[in-house]
Amino acid sequence: MSGSGRTEAFVGLHRGDVVAFIGGGGKSMLMDSIARRLVKDGRKVLLAATRSWRLPESGGPTVFLTGEQSLGNLAPILGEHGVVALTPERAPDGTLLGYAPGALKIFAPMADYLFVEAEDAKAESLPAPTLKRPIPKGTKVLVMVAGIDALGPDLDTGAFAERLTAPGGLLRCRPGIDRRILMLNKTDQKSMRSDAAHVAVRALDLLDPEIPRPKVVLTSVRDYLRPLA
Repeated sequence: MSGSGRTEAFVGLHRGDVVAFIGGGGKSMLMDSIARRLVKDGRKVLLAATRSWRLPESGGPTVFLTGEQSLGNLAPILGEHGVVALTPERAPDGTLLGYAPGALKIFAPMADYLFVEAEDAKAESLPAPTLKRPIPKGTKVLVMVAGIDALGPDLDTGAFAERLTAPGGLLRCRPGIDRRILMLNKTDQKSMRSDAAHVAVRALDLLDPEIPRPKVVLTSVRDYLRPLA
């Protein structure tokens, strides 16, 4: 996917958006992948988190330590690299520390997009329902990520959908945000895409009528993006 604005139109983003990523199953890699697509379209993207996080092992963007550097230095670095990760401090093991949700709004005007990882999934592809997700104020787009590899003997497509729509489940989170996107990740194989489609259809059927239906996108670690037909 290339060409100015194509990624924005496909995902459903508008320049200036603060985009929060919640859930599990490859959030960090997916956030980085979409950011790099936007950079190819000529956009500038800042990455941050409300929790400790790591950049993709394959190599991530330049890290800007806001606890040590003046924010006036951010613009030229962002102009050079296109995507920059923000952190107040980097731990000795390479982990990037997160910000309080209310501390992120100052960064939003500095780039075309601010992407925020707003949940610690503890390496779970389908995190258990929770009411505690530190989503930044001013979030315009909520991306809810779940890895289809969570399916197994103890979790079929119906149970997967039920977890998504349970109280505290991903699809019950912040229905007041107008643009919500469910990204079912790790759909590398045709059978996985079929399972993901069944999960999505069932989950949308289970949602309360007053909750707006999210856009559904099937994704994979192979940089595959496809809207659910």
